[in-house]
Amino acid sequence: MEWEYEWEGFVGTGFQPATIVTGEIENVGTGYAEEFELECQLLAEDQSIIDSRTRRLRNFETNEEQLFYYRFRPSEEETEDLEEVEIKGSFSTE
Repeated sequence: MEWEYEWEGFVGTGFQPATIVTGEIENVGTGYAEEFELECQLLAEDQSIIDSRTRRLRNFETNEEQLFYYRFRPSEEETEDLEEVEIKGSFSTE
């Protein structure tokens, strides 16, 4: 599996902060993938985790692409500490 993503953070007076992560994942293998798990983490400058979410994507044919997104609602303080977003993937073991 291969994936790419981008993220944006929004903060404004009178608005609740939000961080939106969008991306695309593709089954570049030679066979069907029943389930794949993506974990998205918001990381602070010291690499501590501000927030984390997991999403399971299912039923990938060879060369199939699927879109994914995450929406986080960090506090204003957490948004100011946000340094980067990281996504890790693994095949589900359940």
